[in-house]
Amino acid sequence: LHGVTATPLGGWYGNKVAKETLTEERAGDASGLFRPGKGNVPRISVDELAAKLRASEPPIVLDVRTRSQYDADRGQIPGSVRVYPDEIGHWAATHSPGRLIVPYCT
Repeated sequence: LHGVTATPLGGWYGNKVAKETLTEERAGDASGLFRPGKGNVPRISVDELAAKLRASEPPIVLDVRTRSQYDADRGQIPGSVRVYPDEIGHWAATHSPGRLIVPYCT
């Protein structure tokens, strides 16, 4: 009886989770949002970001946390721009290139 019920129950559970989990929350980090298939996105430290924010042309800091992460902690880096992960493409299409963009997701 166990073998007969495990497969259908496993399939039902998998479908239920897939429907309830937002696509943006299935990735482990933001790298796929910016450079799909390219591997790791270069990272900078908090100190490096602070120095860049004090420069004459500071970077654009994007808060790309998932909706559930943002709802759990609504605090943001001062001056950052909130962009939903699934709206990155639209946001990028409306901004001219040239300025450094620093996304953060945690």
